[in-house]
Amino acid sequence: MMAENSWLELPYIYEENIKKARSLYERILRSIYAKIAGLTRAYIHRISARQRRLLMRYDRKTRMLLIRRSGRTGRLFGMFISREAQRLAREITREQTILHGLRRAYEQIPKTMTIRSTLRFLYRLRAAAQDALKIFEELGRRRTAETIKTVISELDDLIDEKKKLIKPKIMYRLSYAINYVYHREYYSVIGQAWHRDKRVLEDIQDRLEEAVKRWVEDMIGYSVGYDESLMPYFEGYLIKSYPPEMFPPSWRTKKGVKVPFCWYDAKEFTEVKYDEKLHNHYEIRFEMLREGYSEILEEGSLDQL
Repeated sequence: MMAENSWLELPYIYEENIKKARSLYERILRSIYAKIAGLTRAYIHRISARQRRLLMRYDRKTRMLLIRRSGRTGRLFGMFISREAQRLAREITREQTILHGLRRAYEQIPKTMTIRSTLRFLYRLRAAAQDALKIFEELGRRRTAETIKTVISELDDLIDEKKKLIKPKIMYRLSYAINYVYHREYYSVIGQAWHRDKRVLEDIQDRLEEAVKRWVEDMIGYSVGYDESLMPYFEGYLIKSYPPEMFPPSWRTKKGVKVPFCWYDAKEFTEVKYDEKLHNHYEIRFEMLREGYSEILEEGSLDQL
């Protein structure tokens, strides 16, 4: 069994994937084969007895070639056929044309079993099935169309399963930082998260921002909030208990103590090179720019955020 977060699979697994895909695909092929057989029987009953005897002397491949040709010319062995027989011959030609496209995709099995060759094979099957679906929907062939839709859905599941195993070239990084000056010292608390799907980062950005704000509040001792009209200057009320004598009288109010504070936040999405160790990971770190000091405050997978 493949280890979690590994980008490798054994060749026999790809062989099983292709075997499963072809098995799914055979549902469509059987449906079309049955339709061709029914049309052929109807065609044979609508030609003359002499034409029927002559036609049955040939092998199946030659018979089908003669039937398709009669759909174009309206003649079989130089003798005219009925309009209904000609219509049936044209339907047989159409079904065999569709079948040819499907079989071509079905038979192009990769010579070497890798994740990418398996995916290419699955994509070829899906594209051919999609083309056939469009034709059958236009013809009003609902049962066949429903069969193809089911197969396409199951192929999509198989494709999604394989795509997750492809090591991507890039991923996205969400960064959110609160940079602040406190007692004339410059600090920064930076939260970063990485994932190859940008939508995942968009979903967790509020949680990352709240986590960064909680760390800042814990460090400076009061709630981080602001009035846009006062930005970037802000005075916050202490939420920790400190001896009043620690602060100048001008900082003291009836409610508590105000601490001069200047801050701003910054957020960005960046495209970066894929790193398996960072993918689906986040971290929050504290930096003192003047001292060149950095410390990881919190880290983990995104579902732990």
